[in-house]
Amino acid sequence: IAIIVVLSRRILRPLALISQDMARIQRLEIDESVQHSSFFYEIDMIGSAVASMKHGLKAFSKFVPLTLVKQLIASKTGAELGGEKRRLTMMFSDIEGFTTISESMQTEALIQHISEYLDGLTTIILNQGGTVDKYIGDAIMSFWGAPIPDADHEAHACRAALLCVR
Repeated sequence: IAIIVVLSRRILRPLALISQDMARIQRLEIDESVQHSSFFYEIDMIGSAVASMKHGLKAFSKFVPLTLVKQLIASKTGAELGGEKRRLTMMFSDIEGFTTISESMQTEALIQHISEYLDGLTTIILNQGGTVDKYIGDAIMSFWGAPIPDADHEAHACRAALLCVR
């Protein structure tokens, strides 16, 4: 009986911790520092899958507003193809003279510069309720008012534009 109790605890404890972590992930409280491992192969594989999922969701959340992801999770329907006619506000950003700038920089410095730029502007856009549609070199195409309706999308886009210029 003692062996059964010890083995069952070695199985159930990691599963309980994974279950708690999955509940946090469902709320989009993603902490990649929390890792799950176990002596048992199958539980270890589940822990690896959870870590991979967290990494993917973290990357995904850099491009899509968390409010949209939360709505998709809550609706249990997921994203669907198709569309509807809707009034939107779009913003295009671009670094003036980027080609000239890039020709005068070392590759490593250029990569660091463009990464900081894109990350900074993306954060501003998402914080103002926008959606990043795509990156085109040094340019960012973003919009407000969809897929989450926003009655004040024009003001949010203007505020984002001013913050990006700053």
